[in-house]
Amino acid sequence: LGDKEALARHYADELSRAKTSGRKIFLLSVLAQIHAGDRDPSSSIKYLVPLLQERPEHLASVQLLARQLSRAGRTTDVLRVTEQEIKLTLSPGRRARLLHRAGELALEQGDRSKARACFEESLACIDDYEPSLAKLEAVLREDGDFLALLMLLRKRLM
Repeated sequence: LGDKEALARHYADELSRAKTSGRKIFLLSVLAQIHAGDRDPSSSIKYLVPLLQERPEHLASVQLLARQLSRAGRTTDVLRVTEQEIKLTLSPGRRARLLHRAGELALEQGDRSKARACFEESLACIDDYEPSLAKLEAVLREDGDFLALLMLLRKRLM
């Protein structure tokens, strides 16, 4: 409960001596958690990337990496990691929220077709998910796709 730097050094030293994959993954996870609250997220990211190369299905680390990349302002990487999280997520509600977030990130990058696909897939998970309904409606209006907009509005009324 005190010297975070000394604790991080201790685990980093232990990581350099670790022989088994399981031990390395554990130590990478601990180091990522230790550095997660740092002002600069790059230290945490530095440990999460190799962890996920070894265990891409480690959901807690995928989620932490997405948060750290977001803090670092790396939208392209956040979108890629969010897509990875979507693949690992079984809950329809969580998938809908993640797909919505991916759609927002795609819009930030100017990829309207990807954003539209994400919002539509979000609605396939939960057909009345209001944030995705609203964003998809806005995208369709801006794109002038009035037939799709009409279908969406009809869906909203039902």
